[in-house]
Amino acid sequence: MKKLLLSLIAMIFISYTVSAQFSLTTTSGTPIVNGQNFECYGDSEELMLEINVTNTSNSEMTIVLEKEEISVVEGSLNYFCWGSCVNPTIYSYMDILPAGETHLFSAHYNAEQITGSSILNYHFYDRATPDEKFTITVEYSYPTQSIIDYSDNKILSNAYPIPADNQVNFDYDLPAEAVNAMIILYNMMGQEVRKQNIEGHFGTLTIPVDDLNEGIYFYSFVVNNRTQKTSKLVINR
Repeated sequence: MKKLLLSLIAMIFISYTVSAQFSLTTTSGTPIVNGQNFECYGDSEELMLEINVTNTSNSEMTIVLEKEEISVVEGSLNYFCWGSCVNPTIYSYMDILPAGETHLFSAHYNAEQITGSSILNYHFYDRATPDEKFTITVEYSYPTQSIIDYSDNKILSNAYPIPADNQVNFDYDLPAEAVNAMIILYNMMGQEVRKQNIEGHFGTLTIPVDDLNEGIYFYSFVVNNRTQKTSKLVINR
């Protein structure tokens, strides 16, 4: 099996759990939020994304994984490994996690030397609460495609003033490829508390926060329906 060249564009650092029962993190320990998007691309035929799944409860859990193909390049292969690797035709799998234990999940994509991009969703949930799903979306691209660095402060400035009091501002200069963009504010629990669209490709966005309690929040910069950047925001009056 070829070693891959992977790149994760994952700029979110909000701690999030589903019903405080299990959590997902990158292999480097960065928390992943529900609905997060990843881009995995390279010139190697096989691309891979690895994620740690941790049982944060005090009892054993059975975690169910469901693979959903949104759009797949014809002739390519995709499969996942969780304890053991499963056949590409398997779309649902269960893993038993003892209390406090972490298991490594890996999603694999083999382009079979066919150029293009495939998008898949991976849904995780506790078998006891099937309606509370934790979903990540992965776009696999082969070969390497040009990726705009939306984390560049020349595209979107950091929030100001810091700390914010009654409003927070962002200066932006978006490239032509940005069809739509927005700023979303989250509280410490990962819950959305404010969302505002960015109009035009150049200017300043002002978001009122006078009705929000003092404390620590996070803001995500979303472009073309993908989260590109997330940073901390402090509100203090």
